[in-house]
Amino acid sequence: MANNKKLIRLSTSSDSAEWDTQFDDGILISPNMEISLRGLSFDRSDPTILINGENNLITFQAKEGSVHEIYLPTGTFSSSNITALFRQFQNLMNGKSLLSNNKEFGLQYYVGVNQTNKFELRAIQNEYLNTANDDNHREHEYWNFKANMKTQVPANLPSPLVQTVGRQDTIGDFNNSYTYHEHPFTKGCGVFRLRLNEMANPTSAGVLVMGLCNDITKLQTGTITVASMEIAIEVVSETAAYRVRTSTTQLGAFEPVTNYIGNVTNETPATRNQAGGDVDDHDVLEISLENDTLSARIHTTAGFSNFISIPYVRNSSSSGKDLYPFVCLYKPLATIKVDQVACNWDTSYDNYYNPLSTNKRETNNLSVLSFPRGLSAEHATMDEASNGVSIWKLESNSLEVSRFFGWSHDVFGTNLANPFIDPVPDRHEQTLYNTIAPQQRSLYFPHLFDTSKSDGVSGDKMVCVLSSNVYLVEMLNIKLDSYDSFDKKRGRANILAVINSNEFNTGNLDRVLMYEPNDPIYISMVNAQELSLRNIRCRIVNLDYSPVLTVGISTITLHLRPYDRYEK
Repeated sequence: MANNKKLIRLSTSSDSAEWDTQFDDGILISPNMEISLRGLSFDRSDPTILINGENNLITFQAKEGSVHEIYLPTGTFSSSNITALFRQFQNLMNGKSLLSNNKEFGLQYYVGVNQTNKFELRAIQNEYLNTANDDNHREHEYWNFKANMKTQVPANLPSPLVQTVGRQDTIGDFNNSYTYHEHPFTKGCGVFRLRLNEMANPTSAGVLVMGLCNDITKLQTGTITVASMEIAIEVVSETAAYRVRTSTTQLGAFEPVTNYIGNVTNETPATRNQAGGDVDDHDVLEISLENDTLSARIHTTAGFSNFISIPYVRNSSSSGKDLYPFVCLYKPLATIKVDQVACNWDTSYDNYYNPLSTNKRETNNLSVLSFPRGLSAEHATMDEASNGVSIWKLESNSLEVSRFFGWSHDVFGTNLANPFIDPVPDRHEQTLYNTIAPQQRSLYFPHLFDTSKSDGVSGDKMVCVLSSNVYLVEMLNIKLDSYDSFDKKRGRANILAVINSNEFNTGNLDRVLMYEPNDPIYISMVNAQELSLRNIRCRIVNLDYSPVLTVGISTITLHLRPYDRYEK
């Protein structure tokens, strides 16, 4: 066969790696030619944005009438510090949720990028995990009964938590009988609660401690100390005042509660928590997180009181400390029982409502924590998440900022009439989502009804990223015998090559990708007739066919040859 091989080099200064090349002389292409990529070179651009006091406002809500405002940190942002910006974005949203809002109670936000390097937001409103020995839902599996602790199984759940042995410990014996949650406490908005089920005046001081531990190894190894308690409540006896511990308490120890806020005037457990009383009237102790504040609280039939509060610190490199709920019982079954031990947990950590996981646990009909009977209006927190309609919105006050994040008018909520409520809310480019969604208490936003998906609400375009794991070379005016199953194609795609290298894994220290395949793959051009090419159009795209942003001159080299079944 006559040699009709051709080498074609294309250059472009396009800022999106696109070629539209005209030739003065037509390139003669014989029938049944094959084409391959022999090499390419391009320099990725690094988009930047200046965020200042005029464009940094973000408004959002999970419930109609409960709009929050946050202000993104100011400065110039690019790929070098975009992660810090997303972290602050996330922290600011998590710091706004309120326990008094039944759509934010138990809610935690996640902001970052998905696997295709697009801006992504997820919001998860979780149920309590409690200690009840309920094999239907297995909530108890997330509590580690470390030492001399068990659930006492009565006729009705939830089960009281008690000692397995009749120990008579004293104050400070934290490691003899305790249980703890294996995953961190929520970093959004939530509570850790327990109820004093039965209580008898102990023969010596000391009843229980409940709180959040700042060192998981202390819980795992049975070496809990006062210093490892970020915040805690201690019950001394029926007649002594409740005591609290935080990182700010004097002498680094427990202190009696002396300053009550609210309607609680009886500062001690007294007789209202004895076995002879109605358990629905017993005190509920609570550690809460909302508005970037950790608080130790109590709920009684008289109402709500705040014992003490400390800041919950977040920053650009941290979403906040990992804090682990724990309960220590000093006394045996005849002296103390607690029940309704439950907490909201960090949804980015465990493998059920994890934004990085597709495994979702069943959450229907979980037991709901209740307040003591009486003045429910006087309580500052909800008793459960709402199963009503959510009206989700998130908007930027700046078109520049929303475009930098890759948002557009059709990102979310426009073409999902079912199961989303009609009519679909209005959208514009400064809106990430505007969605009315019917939902149960267990919420995995946004795909409430399709648990096979793992992504959240995402933008349409890749955001401020220098590299892609995979690039595609696509011919735009030459028909090729190649195909793609990607959602946007699902058929013929005219793909010339798949580049499994990027500008970093090739060893380059800059943004330039120089690629030459060791074994070029030839693709049929599907030309039964001879043709003359005066124009070649092609482009390099990311794996999702989004544009690759470039600077300077980009080049691509093509090789054409006649089909030969024997040629390798």
